[in-house]
Amino acid sequence: MIDCGLCGCVDVCFLFWVYVMIKNIGSVDRLLRIAVAIGVFLLIATETIGGIPAWVLGIGAIILVATSAVGMCPLYLPFGISTRSKA
Repeated sequence: MIDCGLCGCVDVCFLFWVYVMIKNIGSVDRLLRIAVAIGVFLLIATETIGGIPAWVLGIGAIILVATSAVGMCPLYLPFGISTRSKA
């Protein structure tokens, strides 16, 4: 039995975190996500977009950077998508 260390449960949380942290973003996908995020941040910084669209796109850009940093996209998991190379 494995203690997850978070809530004292056994196995369930551990298996959940193993499932969630499966790396499924490849290097090209990471670079594209970072490039799009930089583009959005530049549009916001130059005030090309503002208001609610800037907030929505800014939050989306932060999510792109975060998923790139950890190498895992939760939206890919239910569909079995992975852009990582098999090698």
